Amino acid sequence: MPKDSWGTPGRDTFQLEAHEHFLAFLNSDGARFSPPYVAIQNKLSHRLQPQRVRTWKKLFEKMGVLNVPDKHLRLTDFGHVLQEELYRPAHENIANNGNIANAALAVLGSYQLSNPTTKLEFPEHTDVFPYWIVWKIMRVLRNKLHWEELNRVVIRIMRTKDIPAAIEKIDSARRIIGYPERMSDGDLTQFLGEKVNLPQRSRAMSAIFSEAGFGGGIIERKNRNDNFRYLNETHLSLIDQVLSTPPHYKRFASSQEWFNHYGKLGTQPPFQPLQESIKRDIENYPEEVVDLVAEAYLIEGKSHRNIQEKVLKRPAPSRGGGFKAMAILHYLGLDESAKGIFSGLPAPAEADSLLKEKTPWLTPSQRQKVIVLLEGFKASREARNSIKEGYFFGETEVESLSSRRVRRQQNKLRDLLMVLYSGRCALCDITDSILLRAGHIVPWAVDKDNRLNPGNAILLCILHDKLFEAGFISLDDELNLLVSKELENCASEFLKEVLKISQVFRMPKSDRPDKKFLDYHRKEIFATRNTYWTFIK
Repeated sequence: MPKDSWGTPGRDTFQLEAHEHFLAFLNSDGARFSPPYVAIQNKLSHRLQPQRVRTWKKLFEKMGVLNVPDKHLRLTDFGHVLQEELYRPAHENIANNGNIANAALAVLGSYQLSNPTTKLEFPEHTDVFPYWIVWKIMRVLRNKLHWEELNRVVIRIMRTKDIPAAIEKIDSARRIIGYPERMSDGDLTQFLGEKVNLPQRSRAMSAIFSEAGFGGGIIERKNRNDNFRYLNETHLSLIDQVLSTPPHYKRFASSQEWFNHYGKLGTQPPFQPLQESIKRDIENYPEEVVDLVAEAYLIEGKSHRNIQEKVLKRPAPSRGGGFKAMAILHYLGLDESAKGIFSGLPAPAEADSLLKEKTPWLTPSQRQKVIVLLEGFKASREARNSIKEGYFFGETEVESLSSRRVRRQQNKLRDLLMVLYSGRCALCDITDSILLRAGHIVPWAVDKDNRLNPGNAILLCILHDKLFEAGFISLDDELNLLVSKELENCASEFLKEVLKISQVFRMPKSDRPDKKFLDYHRKEIFATRNTYWTFIK
C-alpha cells in the first residue's frame, strides 16, 4: 500500500566537520567500494560492520554527495565542493560557509521524494521535493518549525499544490494560547492532525532537520529555548534565491539516470578543457592582467581580438586572432555567453543569478571568484571617476578648499580603500575601522595631482601608517615589506613585536600600489632611515 507520508528517515543524523564517517567517504573518491570496504575502514579509528558502511553510503547518496555507479565510489560535483571547502584553513564556522550553503541548497533543493533509489512506494501523484518544502514552510512561517509540525503536517505533504494548506494549518495552530508545549496529544491532533507513527518520533524528526539543515548551514543544528528549529539567518538571501523558483518534478527511468542528475551543480562548459601548458602560462600572468581581461569582457563587452590587442598588447590578426584572450576567459570558466553581462554593474546577488543563468557549469566557488572580480571592477571604476572629476586641482588645504571639503574627499578615498582591502590593514589583521587610515605613498603635499589616486594610497592601521609615513618601512616593486636598519636596531621591544606580526602584503581587489610611487617612497623617504633589507617575502 502506498505511503501517506515521507516515511522513516535513516537513524543517523548528518554532520559535517566533526563526522569521521563522512570524512572517510569524502576522502575515498575513486576507491573500490565492495566488502569489506577497505578504503573506508582504513580511514576510521574503529572498524565498522559492512552493513553500517552501506548505511552511511546510502545517507551520503541521499545528500547528493556521492554514488557508486561502477563499484567505485565517485564524488559528485557537490562532493568535490565539500572536499575543497572542508580542507581549506578554517577562517569561519562551517555553518556560515557561503559556498557550502549555496551548493547544498542547489543540490538538496532538487531531491525528489519519489525517485528510483527509494524502496518505499508512494502515491502516483507524489511530486514533492521534501527539503525544499521544509525550507519554504519555515521561511513563510517566520523562519521556524516545531518537530510536531514537521511530523503531523509537513511530512504528510505528497503534492506540491498542498503546501499552502499546510502553511495555513500550522499558522492557525500557532495563534492558540499554550501552543505547542502546553497542549495535550489530543489538542495537537485536533489542530495539526494525526501524528505519523514513526519509531522514536522526536529522533526521527531530528534526522530530517539534520538532512534539510545540512550541518547547520541551512537550518540551525539545535532547538532554541522555544523548542523550534530556525533557518540559519546568515544564508537567508541564498535560501530566498532557491525558493524563488520551485523545482520541476521529473520521472527517472533508472537509478543510474537519477544519479547522473542528482548532485550536479551545472552542466559541462561548452569549450574544451585547457591544456596544462596553457594553464601554467596563464597562472604566470600578473593577477592584474587577468583582472583587466575579465573586466573588458564582462563589463565592457569587448571582443577577444580587441582585448588581445589593447589589454594583452599582442597581435590579433583578423583571421584567427584573440586566442590568448579567449584562453584566459576559459581559464576563468567564461565563454561567449558571459560577454557584457555585467555592463550594468549588478549587485552581488544579481550577478550570481546572471552567472547561474548564463554559465550554469560554474561551481559556487568559481562564481564567487568572478563576483569578487566584479566588486573590484566597481571599486576601481569609482576611483577612476573620482580622479576624472579633478578634485583638488593642485590646491592645498590652506588654499581655496575649505577644511570640511578636504576631509570629505579624504574620507572618499578611505571609503574606497576599505572596499579594495576588504576593511583590513594591508600588513596586519586589524579590522577596526577607527584604527584604519588611508596612507599616501607619495605624501599629500608633494603630489597634488595624485591625492585621490588609489594607486598612491594603502589602507594601513594607525601604527603601520605612521611607520610607513616616517620611512621606517617601505615596499619593493613586488610588495615585499622592507624594514630600515634604524627600526631593526631600535631598542623598543614593542616595535619588534609589531614587526613579527607584520604579514605578507594583502593585495587590493584593484588599483595595487603604483611602482612609480613606491620608487619615490624608497628613494626620498625610506632612504633617510639608512640601509634597508627585505623583511618579509
